[in-house]
Amino acid sequence: MRTVSYKEQNMKLFRYAYSSLLFILFAGASYAQVPQIERDALIALYNSTDGANWKDNAGWLGEVGTECTWFGVLCGSSKVTWLSLGWNKLAGTIPSELGNLTSLTNLHLGGNSLTGTIPAELGNLSNLTWLNLQLNSLTGTIPSEFGNLTNLTNFYINNNSLSGIFPREVSDLPKLTDTNYEGNLFTGSEFAISAEERDALIALYNSTDGVNWKDNTGWLGEPGTECTWFGVTCRSSKVTQLSLWQNKLTGTIPIELGNLSNLDWVQLSYNSLSGIIPSALGNLTKLTSLYLNSNSLSGNVPRELGNLLKLNSLYLQTNLLTGRIPSDFGKLESLINLDLSNNSLSGTIPSEIGGLTKLTNLTLKNNTFSLPKPGSLSAFSISDSAFDFDADKDGIDDGIDTDLTSAAMIQEIIDPDYSLSIHGSGRVVNIVSQSLFNKTSSGHSAAVDNEITNLLYSHFKDEFDFIMIAANNKECCAEAPYGGLFAQKRNDTKGLGQEIYDNTASAGSDGKLQGVVHFPNRSGLTTGPGLHEILHNWGNDLIETGYPSHWGHSNVGGMIGGWLTNSLTKLSDGSYQARGPHLKNYWWFNSNGGNTIPYSNLDLYIMGLIGADEVGHDIKIAQDFNWVDTSNGIFEASSITTLTMDEIIAEKGPREPDHLTSQKAFRAVYVVVSEAPLTRQEWRQTDRFIYDFQLQGDDGNEKYNFWEATQGKATMEFDQLDTFLTSQATLTALVTSPVVSIVGGDKTIPDTDTAAGELVSFTATAIDANGSIATTRWLVDGVEVGTGLSASVSLPNGSTVVTFQATDDDGESSATTATITVEAPNVSPVVAITGGDRTVADSDKAGGESVTVIATATDSDGTIATTQWLVGGVEVAAGLNATLALSNGSTVVTFRATDNDGASSTTTAAITVETPVYTPTEEWPSPYNGVTPDTSLGLAFNNIGIFNSSDATIYACLRLFTNGLASSSNGISQFDIALKVVSLADATIQITKSREFNTIGALNEKVQAPDCSGIFETTTSLYTDIIQVNSSVLETVWSLIDSTNLILKLISSKELNAN
Repeated sequence: MRTVSYKEQNMKLFRYAYSSLLFILFAGASYAQVPQIERDALIALYNSTDGANWKDNAGWLGEVGTECTWFGVLCGSSKVTWLSLGWNKLAGTIPSELGNLTSLTNLHLGGNSLTGTIPAELGNLSNLTWLNLQLNSLTGTIPSEFGNLTNLTNFYINNNSLSGIFPREVSDLPKLTDTNYEGNLFTGSEFAISAEERDALIALYNSTDGVNWKDNTGWLGEPGTECTWFGVTCRSSKVTQLSLWQNKLTGTIPIELGNLSNLDWVQLSYNSLSGIIPSALGNLTKLTSLYLNSNSLSGNVPRELGNLLKLNSLYLQTNLLTGRIPSDFGKLESLINLDLSNNSLSGTIPSEIGGLTKLTNLTLKNNTFSLPKPGSLSAFSISDSAFDFDADKDGIDDGIDTDLTSAAMIQEIIDPDYSLSIHGSGRVVNIVSQSLFNKTSSGHSAAVDNEITNLLYSHFKDEFDFIMIAANNKECCAEAPYGGLFAQKRNDTKGLGQEIYDNTASAGSDGKLQGVVHFPNRSGLTTGPGLHEILHNWGNDLIETGYPSHWGHSNVGGMIGGWLTNSLTKLSDGSYQARGPHLKNYWWFNSNGGNTIPYSNLDLYIMGLIGADEVGHDIKIAQDFNWVDTSNGIFEASSITTLTMDEIIAEKGPREPDHLTSQKAFRAVYVVVSEAPLTRQEWRQTDRFIYDFQLQGDDGNEKYNFWEATQGKATMEFDQLDTFLTSQATLTALVTSPVVSIVGGDKTIPDTDTAAGELVSFTATAIDANGSIATTRWLVDGVEVGTGLSASVSLPNGSTVVTFQATDDDGESSATTATITVEAPNVSPVVAITGGDRTVADSDKAGGESVTVIATATDSDGTIATTQWLVGGVEVAAGLNATLALSNGSTVVTFRATDNDGASSTTTAAITVETPVYTPTEEWPSPYNGVTPDTSLGLAFNNIGIFNSSDATIYACLRLFTNGLASSSNGISQFDIALKVVSLADATIQITKSREFNTIGALNEKVQAPDCSGIFETTTSLYTDIIQVNSSVLETVWSLIDSTNLILKLISSKELNAN
């Protein structure tokens, strides 16, 4: 059992609805009045859900007997079997009366605005196989009565507000396969998982930034709630499915995911996952589907994935994967779908894949694979076209050549009037003839068809049931003209309303050929009425409807016309209305024609694929049919007549051979007539059309191929045409691909500026041996970034794969890659000195200080290799911490750090050691005679004006008054003398500068010793000076102890009487 997405649910619903509809239509259904209890149940639903305002309520509450024509209602044997009202604006509650629709097999009420609880009475619907109640606002619990729904296979109740214990009875339903319970708050044993599995889920949440997921409802909730977490599905208390696609997961896939050993479905696509694919995923041996596509996963594809022996779908496309495809993939015998496209994978495709007999869809485009050497491909037992390199179905190969068996050759037969070539895949014949092309393009004629078929049989054995001819018109294929014609060549089937005959000789056949189909262009088989024209081989004359060779005026609903069996309604004005089988447009029931619907049961009967008793319905035919409104399927008819299969067989006879002995395997050849040889692109495109049409399985698109249209009951093959050749073929080399290279190949370049990334210039070469280069382009991550042989591309730091691709004039392409690594510039260390600039004291007054300095150094892209402390450019210490001996004053200290790449950074700090300020009090000799110096005068002993100079010399400022100079004021000369203190201990000073006031207001400065006019005489050892302090005058006695340097020593001082 697995959880499926909304898109998957809807696609399944559509396909299931259509197949079930056909079953109902052709299983003996009659549409008399349904039981009153069922009519009442439908009316109860209408009233309970505001039916008047539904998006579509066509027919509802109509007359008794019309219930099976009401919108969304289908019936079988006069019972309601199908009720599909999803996304129809139902608002209200689900009535319990729905439990009375006991024949119901499908109930679809999802995507509405339903509220309230789920009625327990729905548990009475024991025939129910499909129940969809998703995307509503239902509350309450799941009724335990749902345990009675023993035929239920699909159950969707996600995104409601349901809660409570999830019934074990529902979990154990025997046929339940697809479910979705997300977005509710269930608890119970169904949702209790082991601690190991809980830890694995939490590891995924933490590793992929779960807090920022698009939806993380419930995640990291209490133990026992894990199975209600968004995207988690459990069965028997085990996590079995994990669906978090397109949910904004970023980060890496944790290895713990490998502990969820019961997982059978993992869907993590369309996120932003990065890193490698953990090899631990190889432990998930119960896994059937693994979706990791459309992320940014890198590294190799782990070989351990080859252990997933139950895997049938592996999608790894659109990632950044590198390396080879593991040969271990050859063990994946259950694999059906493998998509590795849009990566950077390389190497040889392992031949072990050839043993995967179930593999039908393999996509490898946009990689750089090489093919195995010649002769090694015999191991491939699957169809070579299963190697799909054209996933976008545009007919153009997007990767390597799809033609694995003879990629280098075609077979060509040369004739003076034409050439005939077989494509390497062996599915397409190209006849090049100007005259035949002109005839074929102008329209269909038996003569032209016979000319072409006779030419074909001149080279081929008579092994074809159908020959299909198409002109290589330039309208192919997007806007191709629609149409086709069928020419029947023989009939050997009785009971279909036509004679037995054989006209094969006119076409050049010896009796094998059944018919020739003519298309106006190459795409006619798949985009045009391929299935329609083939059916004309049998379905022309069984019933007559007034529309020659077609059944458009009947209820057959088949490939050559007819409306849906239960869609005919008689309108009030007497006209009729019906709906075409394609369910889109009404008017298409006239002739149908395209490949958008399958063969009806009546179609299958005339083809000999089912018995008459399996047709399952009568044939209603409109007599005298006339259109009234084609867009709405309204027409007039004189009457509607009814034929039973018994009546038809009574008139025409039974089909012979019957469905037990009839032919069910057909062979065809597809012939394209052109005026010039098909280009490689045209070869490949046509090959794709044919491959899709003959595929024995779902071709993945909305159109039906032959196998699908016949419900798997018949096949039509086009392969191995070369094995039916009768004439000698000349092997001619295919158009060669260009030879390309990127000059310089892989390289590493520096990031030359501070911005991340670098503008890189590339040059390539491209040579085409048999033509010219048409286009060139440069790609990064699949996106075109430049054209021409040279290009300049801005690349991010790190490694980037750059692809150069050249296409020649034949449409052949070649590509090559180069890995460019942009090295980010080295980031210098970040350094700092703790505390920066600062001032410290000379603590011991010794003229310097030991200072401890601390630094920090970090390197964002490496490590710190060395550190240095420098003063004056000289290294004085190393390490982050150092103690430096600094002199008094300011010193600039430098710290330098160098990283392991040689980059250095420095920083500085100015550290000032302060000289101590001395206050000369007790250190100067007495007596002061009790006089306190006036601090405002700046005189001697007035704190002596001590200051610190830039050379750390201590000075005192002293004013002296001396007699004897004529210019002195009041007979006293005034000097300001700057004194250098030589020794504080013995009051020794040195005169260094003096200023003499000769007159009031005039100032002379004398440097060094002043002219003391005999007072400072070298023969005088003592001198007396007068110093005025405040209102007192001191007489100081000085001793000249060094006349050379003018060093004085204070001997004594005394106060004089003021005059």
